[in-house]
Amino acid sequence: MTRRLTRTILLLYPRRVREGHGPEIVDLIDDLIAHEGRSRTGLFVRLAVDGLVQRASSAATAWTVAVVLAATTFGGLAASEFAAARPFRAVPRTQRTVTPVSAGRARPPSIPACGVGP
Repeated sequence: MTRRLTRTILLLYPRRVREGHGPEIVDLIDDLIAHEGRSRTGLFVRLAVDGLVQRASSAATAWTVAVVLAATTFGGLAASEFAAARPFRAVPRTQRTVTPVSAGRARPPSIPACGVGP
């Protein structure tokens, strides 16, 4: 029962720890219980808490690496776009001119002010 529970608790650890040190940890827990009279409950709780801490630590490390890589990638792209951008050039505004009425063209008829003819 002790070995099965220890192996189950080892599933909380990252894979590299389980594969590298799993059998050693199982043997150590068995020895501590058999020869030193340690509490099974206390050892299993400590083992589980340590496994969760190591898993969270490895997950946080992976997320940190991913965030740093993404930030440096986007930062580098932004810096290269900024460096390659053309300088700002003001576009000249077009001027609108009013052409005078030429003498040869007829003027538009006047509109009476109060409905009364001229």
